[in-house]
Amino acid sequence: MVIGDLDWIIKLGPITRTNHAGNKEQAEEGALQQVKDDVKALMEQGKGLLPLLQKGFVCADSEVVVKEEVTVPEVISYELTDGKWFSIAGSKNFGFKLVSKKPPKEG
Repeated sequence: MVIGDLDWIIKLGPITRTNHAGNKEQAEEGALQQVKDDVKALMEQGKGLLPLLQKGFVCADSEVVVKEEVTVPEVISYELTDGKWFSIAGSKNFGFKLVSKKPPKEG
C-alpha cells in the first residue's frame, strides 16, 4: 500500500457510555471518564498489533511512522423527573494512522 494522506491502520469507535447521578456535573464526569478509560484500554491493546499490521506499508519518498488519533469525547445530559441527571458521552473514531515523516510538498 502506498501512503498519501493519513491512512488508518487501526480504526476503532465510535463508542458511547452512560451514567446517572444526583447532579449534572457528577453524571457528566462519570460518563466521560468511562469513555476515556475504555478508549485508553482499546488503544493499549491496539499497540500490540501495530508491528504485524505495519508490514508491507511503504511510502514513496520517506519513512512511515504511526500517529495516535484520539478525539475529545462529547457529552449530552438530561435532567430526569426525579431531579437526578442522566448523561451520555461518546467518542468519534479513534485509533492509529500511518503517516509519512516527510511533510507533503507544496504547490
